[in-house]
Amino acid sequence: MSGGDLLAQATAELYSADPDVFIEHRDLLAARARAAGDAPAAKRISGLRKPTRSAWVINRMVHAAPQTAEQLAALGQELRAAQRSLDGTAIRELSLRRRELIDALARQGFAVAGLHAPPAALRDEVTATLAAALADPQVHEQLAARNLVRAVRAEGFGPAGPALTLVPPLPG
Repeated sequence: MSGGDLLAQATAELYSADPDVFIEHRDLLAARARAAGDAPAAKRISGLRKPTRSAWVINRMVHAAPQTAEQLAALGQELRAAQRSLDGTAIRELSLRRRELIDALARQGFAVAGLHAPPAALRDEVTATLAAALADPQVHEQLAARNLVRAVRAEGFGPAGPALTLVPPLPG
């Protein structure tokens, strides 16, 4: 197995496993890579960061249901298009779909992770990260790769629309 394969396999295992055993499991996988004679892969595996509980919930959910990332991407594209065209009706409709999708995915994530009554702070972090993945393509890429390390919060929705100036700037 090549170094890239070792790293990819280790990443998949670590970010879908319970964070409580992350450090021990990471050390074991790094030792296996060293024993296989691949010191660079072992070093990169050793450098993988332990995910927060909220990141783990999302990683598990996307691992169990890869179409989750596609759902978020599709709705994100629709929202960005509506925002660019300043289509208020579409924005309202899509905003409702956004809330419904995020709520459904959060429930699904907690079910997959076996958390039937997650604390409010954990629910907030999971829903904020799902919203950020919908708005920010870079966050979406991490979510789709199933290797989130921490919760992400994004304000607003994606890039700003056209610049509007209500009052001309004052002379300098």
